[in-house]
Amino acid sequence: MISNRLYFSLKMVKDRLVQNIWVSALFLVSCLFTFPIQAALIFQRFVSDIGEKYASREQAAEYVTRILGQQNMIFKVTLIIAALVMGWAFYSYMHSKKQVDLYHSLPVSRTRIFLSNFLAGNISFVIIYLGNLFLAAAVISVIGFGADIDYLELLKNFAMNTVYFNLIFSVSILAGLITGTRLIHVLMTFVILEYVQLFLVLFSEYMKFFFSTFYARAVFTDDLIMNLSPVTSLFMEMESFSFTMTANVLVLACIILLNVYIFNLRPSESAGKSIIRNRLLETVKYMVLTAGTMAGGLIFNEVGQGRSWMIFGLVFSGFVGHCILECLLSFDMKRIFRNKGKLVILMCALAIAFLVMDRDVAGYDMRIPETGSIESVSINPVSFDSYASYNLADYDEIDRMESIRLSNPDTIKAVTEIAEISVKNQEKHESDKNFVSGDHFQLAVKYNLKDGKSLTRYYSHAPAASALEVFADIYDTSEFKYRYYPLMSLKPEEIMKATAEFPGFVNPDNKNSYESEIRGSEKMKALLSAAQNDLINMSSSKLKNNSPVALLTFFVQDDIKGRYAQDSQRRIEVPVFREYIKTLSVLASLGYRIETDFSEDMVEYIELYSYDDSASAKPDYPQTVDVKESVKVLREKAEIEKFFTEYISGINISYNGFILPDSNRWAIVYLKGSNNLGYDFISVKDVGI
Repeated sequence: MISNRLYFSLKMVKDRLVQNIWVSALFLVSCLFTFPIQAALIFQRFVSDIGEKYASREQAAEYVTRILGQQNMIFKVTLIIAALVMGWAFYSYMHSKKQVDLYHSLPVSRTRIFLSNFLAGNISFVIIYLGNLFLAAAVISVIGFGADIDYLELLKNFAMNTVYFNLIFSVSILAGLITGTRLIHVLMTFVILEYVQLFLVLFSEYMKFFFSTFYARAVFTDDLIMNLSPVTSLFMEMESFSFTMTANVLVLACIILLNVYIFNLRPSESAGKSIIRNRLLETVKYMVLTAGTMAGGLIFNEVGQGRSWMIFGLVFSGFVGHCILECLLSFDMKRIFRNKGKLVILMCALAIAFLVMDRDVAGYDMRIPETGSIESVSINPVSFDSYASYNLADYDEIDRMESIRLSNPDTIKAVTEIAEISVKNQEKHESDKNFVSGDHFQLAVKYNLKDGKSLTRYYSHAPAASALEVFADIYDTSEFKYRYYPLMSLKPEEIMKATAEFPGFVNPDNKNSYESEIRGSEKMKALLSAAQNDLINMSSSKLKNNSPVALLTFFVQDDIKGRYAQDSQRRIEVPVFREYIKTLSVLASLGYRIETDFSEDMVEYIELYSYDDSASAKPDYPQTVDVKESVKVLREKAEIEKFFTEYISGINISYNGFILPDSNRWAIVYLKGSNNLGYDFISVKDVGI
């Protein structure tokens, strides 16, 4: 008899595995492509690249991690799909009255039935995953890179991915336990896993649409949103272990216990029916409808590019979504318009919210705290010297802003002044509140008020020239420089090496015009101290139309690997201007010959180019436009001397935040004896600093 065959849990596990063998087969095929086949393809190409000197043997560990570690994104997608499908498949019998009657008639406790199904899903996942993992390791070893495999790390990754599998698997089971049909089971799974994230993203998009000063990252940080679901949290995991794993294990235990409780509570006659109360089901329905309506409004706004299209999208999506949900929940086309009154109430609520936000009834954009009520400001000047942020390890905008906390009264006054300029100027762009261009200064601010409260805003409408005049006062304070520039917190013992690069247009005959390495603790100490001192003493007025004569790059020690990293996240770049006397002196003592002055006598001639303002599109860079002939050619010394007061090298624009390029006017400078090799220069706008 069947009941005798399924009496023991292990036999029940075997029975469930046989019944759902198709799921295991699909997962097996996916893992074969994800692990051993991918390993063979990647390492075969890697061996070829080594032979052609496109790659080095030392990079093998990175390729191993890409396949066996947390960087294998293809497997993460496979894991998520497998967990969802197994949850739907191994517990799908709950939606069939005949199968429920059969299982509940067995002389086996419900807890044992539940755990047998749960164990069956885990056995299918673990055996296939672990087998393919070691098969891929064997392939890598046969090719000749077995020594680069860290098997302890491999097992840690296996354990962590198993936890994520069970989190998603358990949520999928939970969705099935509280719903009545297979279709609603699938939909409820996505609601539990992703609804909160989806709603927060939609809400953030509407806030950004209506309020130009809304700073989404300050309210919904990446870590907060990504960790709300195991699906997205899985993609954030790049280490073999993280603190969040402890929380994940605890959450997993709670979900399993909840599943067991509901499984025992669920009556046999509930097959094909939802066990959650009608009121709760209605709440879930309108939660989904609200998110769908909001998404529809954004989609139509994106396509139609107008508020009228957003309003149409909200109405259309709300009506159609309501009809679809009513049909899915009742499986009766006649009941589509059953809850017309509730739909009208929902649409009225959305209409009121739309009007309140569109008219800014609460004065969200206009609110700037009084200077006297502010204790300090945390800022992130996004558009100023961006190189200082791009080269930070584990860069996060919010952490960056919190680290630049300034309490100087003059600084606070300057920040509020920039805010006022931005708020006043945004009225000119009411038709597009999210309008941002290179001619506007972008500043994220967190006002830390004296009453303990805080207010965060993002200002992006202040004209750059006007804002920089005010921002110069902030730049000139040592408090800002110590907190904003990574160079100021760098220690000599953290540096593994440094490089010095010298632009050829400044020093065309310099043999050291290309990147050159500097090593040695004493050299690092002297060079770092000089660079820090020069940066502190550099004033904004000296940066006007100024161009660096050299670029230093400090390679910071990687705490994990114990060696300097090759990627840009472990570099700290330092532009060296001619006013950096101490830094240039140290470089000179190390054997570098640097000509800090650009002589007009070095120039053969200069070709000037101009872009027509009446054209429909303007270029961001000179190279984007095909210009057949120059507007003018400069050969006279006086003309060339004046030229260098109005133009700056295109290479160095990104290393001076006080320079405003004019993309409509540029030039090519040809030096004597350079074999007709030209250097791009671009016109700069005047900044009153």
